[in-house]
Amino acid sequence: AIVAAAQQTFMTLRDKRTVADQYGISPAELMDYELLFGVLDTDKSGSLSIDEMTHFFSSLGMPVSEEDLVELVDELDADKSGECEFMEFATVFHILKSEYLREYEETQRMVHRTFRERVGMLLEDPTSSPAARVVGGLIMTLIAVSVVAFCVETMPSLESSDVRIWDAIELCTVIPFTVEMLARFYGTPSPRWRFFASGLNWIDILAVTPSWIDYIWTVSGP
Repeated sequence: AIVAAAQQTFMTLRDKRTVADQYGISPAELMDYELLFGVLDTDKSGSLSIDEMTHFFSSLGMPVSEEDLVELVDELDADKSGECEFMEFATVFHILKSEYLREYEETQRMVHRTFRERVGMLLEDPTSSPAARVVGGLIMTLIAVSVVAFCVETMPSLESSDVRIWDAIELCTVIPFTVEMLARFYGTPSPRWRFFASGLNWIDILAVTPSWIDYIWTVSGP
């Protein structure tokens, strides 16, 4: 009986270690989870219900819907009991805790980003914020206006139209493009030379430079 009990204990420890290794749970974390499980398992049944788990996570400020918790537990519930034994609890807790910490760290990074980093994110990643999506939409609209104006200007039927109209449209698109390009240069992470390593940035530079040369030449001319 003693040998059988020892073998059972060894199997239990080995199974725990296997599951812990699979989900990246360290031995110290496993011990902490075991102590926590003992505190939560007030009736000493060896398992926790979904309601108990939901209440526990809510008390930690980690609100998890009952539906999500049921789905997660069901994936890990080897015996399909509908409740969490210790290793199932440890795995669920570790997964949710890791996700919560990642989200918290990302939030902290967002809060503590420098103004320059925020400018870079605003212009380089349209999915980073609602403001970035608005800016991206405005730039795309200006590109469309610029292309349409260029095509319309070359139509033979409009050759006699007032050239100042087209110059005004060109200037109204070139100025935002230039500001956006300079802001992207400002928001480029150090070292700044990386801005010039991008072929797309050189296309932008070559696109606005002739317009500014022409405008300066016109203004400074007789």
